Amino acid sequence: MNAAGDGPVLAVRDLAKTFRKPFSTENIEAVRGISFEVGRGEIFGFLGPNGAGKSTTLKMLTGLVAPTRGQATLFGSPVSHDSLRKVGFLPENPYVHPHLTPREFVTFCARLSDGAGRDLAARVERTLGRAGMRESLDRPAHTLSKGMLQRVGLASTLVHEPELLILDEPMGGLDPVARKEVRTLILEEKSKGHTVLLSSHILSDVELLCDRVCILREGRVALEGALTDVLAGEETLEELFAHRT
Repeated sequence: MNAAGDGPVLAVRDLAKTFRKPFSTENIEAVRGISFEVGRGEIFGFLGPNGAGKSTTLKMLTGLVAPTRGQATLFGSPVSHDSLRKVGFLPENPYVHPHLTPREFVTFCARLSDGAGRDLAARVERTLGRAGMRESLDRPAHTLSKGMLQRVGLASTLVHEPELLILDEPMGGLDPVARKEVRTLILEEKSKGHTVLLSSHILSDVELLCDRVCILREGRVALEGALTDVLAGEETLEELFAHRT
């Protein structure tokens, strides 16, 4: 049970971010006051075209960027080091040190997340296996393909067994077989009662996975709701996305 009891795992209220252009007095409103909630155990699709404000929002949710106004809460508490202990974040382009092996890198990430323990080595190997890296545990990262590096990044996100996963384009660089494996992994997390916030441009994966979606346009929420309601007509998510944004 989280601190907010039966409340949302993630709640966003009037969240906004304005940047000042370098060497200019002009401001850029990247996010313009968005609100939404994500409940325990659901997969929530976070969508929008390039420049809609998705990445800026994810950075605010993970404490990497401070909001200009509004608030985000995780497990009923403001975004902080303590609340982020229960969160796993996969950025769009995860960085893996080129001279570390997947085993070394994921072990390092687990220790950073206070995930050390007597079972650490076994947990690291098990998590890399879940991500499809069982045969490449000890290869230097600079010898791995982009898709394999994406898998290592995913393993580093999962290794401390977070209750909330924030995934930014987790299918990037993956072939169709690997995408299916990642979809299965995401559904496994849901079956454990964990929550997933999924940002993706691959709308077919969103339709297969998500319970609800939120579509951003120019820093604002253009559409939000249960996927079954959103797709109540005969439109596909691709068509709806194009029409509403």
